[in-house]
Amino acid sequence: MKKQQRAYDLLAPHYRILQFLSSHFHATRLGSPHIQKVYQRLMHVALGAMKHTCQHPLAREVHLHILLLGLRILKFNTDTDPSALWRLKDLVLTAALAWFQLPPR
Repeated sequence: MKKQQRAYDLLAPHYRILQFLSSHFHATRLGSPHIQKVYQRLMHVALGAMKHTCQHPLAREVHLHILLLGLRILKFNTDTDPSALWRLKDLVLTAALAWFQLPPR
């Protein structure tokens, strides 16, 4: 139980930041195309770094919410060239399929 609480304490701040970013995205998604580019860049960095994250079972929820934010960004994106969208789609799919590299615990 102590290990689970310690893992939760480590993951909780990341989850809160992710909730904030998701909420802020919903509030500004129809605004400036520059804001959309900021979110795209954020997802490129976050999804690229997911290769180096831990595979702890409690981290899967945070990973899922990162992927959901990436999918929302793809869905509501309006002013981006197709090659940038393709790269973001590739990163989302790669990060989603990385869950299946290791057997479930």
